[in-house]
Amino acid sequence: MPLACIERYAGSVRTAWVVALRQAAFLRCAAVTLAGISFFFWGLRTFLDFVEMRTGCRLDDPILALLPERDVSAFIFLIIYAGAFIVICFLLPRPWAFLFALHVFLAMQFIRAVSMYLTPLEPPVGVIPLHDPLIFQFVYGNEAKVKDLFFSGHTATLMVFLLICRRQRILRRTFAVLTVLVGCLLLLQHCHYTIDVIGAVAMAYYASAAVDYAWLKLGMPVDKAYGIYSA
Repeated sequence: MPLACIERYAGSVRTAWVVALRQAAFLRCAAVTLAGISFFFWGLRTFLDFVEMRTGCRLDDPILALLPERDVSAFIFLIIYAGAFIVICFLLPRPWAFLFALHVFLAMQFIRAVSMYLTPLEPPVGVIPLHDPLIFQFVYGNEAKVKDLFFSGHTATLMVFLLICRRQRILRRTFAVLTVLVGCLLLLQHCHYTIDVIGAVAMAYYASAAVDYAWLKLGMPVDKAYGIYSA
């Protein structure tokens, strides 16, 4: 039975992408998306190095003052990568939804870069740097970064997952719980201020709304973006 389910799933993925790749509008959208992703990764390390070298201000955070410092990196990234796996499995049979999700992620990252540029901050007292076991060396250059603060990219990423799957009740509730959990774990790690975590939820919502509006204005298939249809 599990093998039959996997075969049906693989068949639905293959059929959906064959149909999508025959559509000129989809190919144009995919090309723009690929260019955006390439630009993002091209400039990411340089930008984070710039943020790390700046002098900023340290905020008084009464909530952090009540929390002991604990290294919970393993739990944070376990949740994030498990969430990413679930979302990718959900999106693969839905090519247009896959592109929409990438657009929301890129919009969120752009807003985050602007926010970090405008709000130079020193890390909280007692900060324990996060250690991502998969992309640490690729993104951070094998050096811990502790000043990429406002807003929390990890919290925002899970919020993006929630927004992408918001029409699927079980997934929506699952990601709501995971978003809150990761936000709390980040505070326990003392690698973000409380405002970073709260702001991430709002900014992720804004990124999703902005892409939603842009797709509507450009005549893109927003109905397919939320996985109502598979192609």
